[in-house]
Amino acid sequence: WCEILEHFLHVPSLKTERSVVPENADISSFRIICLADAAETAAGAAVYAGFLLPDGTYSSRLLIAKSRIVSATIPRNELSAILLMAELAYIVKSNSPMPIKDVIYATDSTIALSWCANP
Repeated sequence: WCEILEHFLHVPSLKTERSVVPENADISSFRIICLADAAETAAGAAVYAGFLLPDGTYSSRLLIAKSRIVSATIPRNELSAILLMAELAYIVKSNSPMPIKDVIYATDSTIALSWCANP
């Protein structure tokens, strides 16, 4: 445990990129990818930023994520995750400093998707 504790001494020197916009990205290609998933006891959602790069690929950086404890049936929990995803997407779209070209929503629950399609 002493060796593990010594690793924590290096935490202040850790560095990470804070910008979600890569240096060589096409700013006009800004898109957000919104994901949702749930299980028996938890639901989560995440929103990623994507920019077209000169080589034709897209960058992907996490903008925001959130989870909740849920206790209904799995399809109902999936619906709660989709709602959480929609709330996060709204926050990102409302506060984006640049226009968003595309918004992609994704989930793995066909039951919850059919509920969303039939209001």
